[in-house]
Amino acid sequence: MVATPDAAERVRAVYGPFHARLAELFTQYTADELTVLTDWFTRAGALARGYLDESC
Repeated sequence: MVATPDAAERVRAVYGPFHARLAELFTQYTADELTVLTDWFTRAGALARGYLDESC
């Protein structure tokens, strides 16, 4: 599947401002803090996937 130029532009219009806000938020954390956050979200995601695989 390949996005059409119009669809890609709509996605950019909707998510572009959100991504800009996220980028600004990231500037408020140190590299070490971002490392901890990345680790937590990676582990939490793995736990959630494992739980869903076992439960559903």
